[in-house]
Amino acid sequence: MLDNRDEKTGANSIQVDHIRSGKLTKINTSGIRGVRRLRGKWMASGSIKGRSVYLGVYEDIEDARKARERFVEERYGEAPR
Repeated sequence: MLDNRDEKTGANSIQVDHIRSGKLTKINTSGIRGVRRLRGKWMASGSIKGRSVYLGVYEDIEDARKARERFVEERYGEAPR
């Protein structure tokens, strides 16, 4: 069986296509992929090889967005949409 997972990210080609599409899930309320509300603050997170990665909790949504963007650029080599 062929494994089409990317060595660096652990994501398969379908997951990478979904990430690159920039589509948000129905439950996303921040409007920013990987950023959600947490006890009155904003939490940024990502995923590596199917495991959630905590990127921090921020007072300002823009700081959470920047943390998420840095993560995506480092892991996937491109800026998020």
